Amino acid sequence: MKKLILLKGTSIFLFFLCFTTFAQDTTNTTGAYIKFNVGNSTLKHKKHQKVTMFGCNTVVVIDSASLKNFDGLSWNKANQVVSGIPYGRHFDKRTNKEYYISQYFVASPPVFEMGPGNKPAPNTIYDIGIVTPDKFSLIGDKPVQQIFMDYDILKLMYIEYFPIEFDTTFDHTIDSLVPFKVECRNFPWLDSKTLPGAKGASGIGYLSNHLTDTGHLFLPYYYENKTATDSVKLYLDCEVTILNDILLNYEVFFKIDSTLYTTINLKDYSRRKKKIEFHRRYRTGIPCGCKKTEPSKEYSKTYKQKQGAKKSSKTSEK
Repeated sequence: MKKLILLKGTSIFLFFLCFTTFAQDTTNTTGAYIKFNVGNSTLKHKKHQKVTMFGCNTVVVIDSASLKNFDGLSWNKANQVVSGIPYGRHFDKRTNKEYYISQYFVASPPVFEMGPGNKPAPNTIYDIGIVTPDKFSLIGDKPVQQIFMDYDILKLMYIEYFPIEFDTTFDHTIDSLVPFKVECRNFPWLDSKTLPGAKGASGIGYLSNHLTDTGHLFLPYYYENKTATDSVKLYLDCEVTILNDILLNYEVFFKIDSTLYTTINLKDYSRRKKKIEFHRRYRTGIPCGCKKTEPSKEYSKTYKQKQGAKKSSKTSEK
């Protein structure tokens, strides 16, 4: 397996395009907390915003449809706490394989105008938000993670979609999830005064073989000087990598001309117009994103000191 046209450099932020949900795995939930701090959007938006989190063999959807007595995350509001996040030791019901949920990827859909059929309106522009952090690991007895969401930082974008097919290695009667990370090295920021020339953004997306109406990858673009006679699209330089680390029982690859890749560059693909497929292989081992996360030495030292203090306190009480 190999990468197709690698990008240089590092980008640090996240965006996500998603129009459906997956069931939450609540087996042996130990209950972590996520505190969301949501800013405003450049474009007109709905009252609440959706967030999806991806862990090993687990998808947590945070909106009114998936959580009881919860309308969703409100705009312009800090300290919005969601509890009961799956965390810790679990077992896969089908294989009885042990795995751990500690690492999560976080995603939130862009703001855009909806058209007929609950799909993006033709030629609509997208307000792609920044979620910080886009990846984290939970460590502790009742761990807490803070998430910050900003939708008035990146340049507004148009989106071009590219179809993708699931080959015969997938059982099309079973819902199969393929999460991926998108990294755009030249995504422009709006703040030209304090951050002149700032560029770079990344995000999480996913596809499923049951999402027949959204089975596509996406590439942001914009017009530098759009006029009636000049409408050349300026595509961002975006690399897409499949997140095999959190797929418990199988790993997935891009298949182009019978060659398998873990990473492809969508800007290059927009020129080549090659057919893209997902190819799946079952695995026997445990991927690194499904193994127990060991605390750092500094955390372990502090934790042991606290545990020692608790024991001393109990002994004194006796």
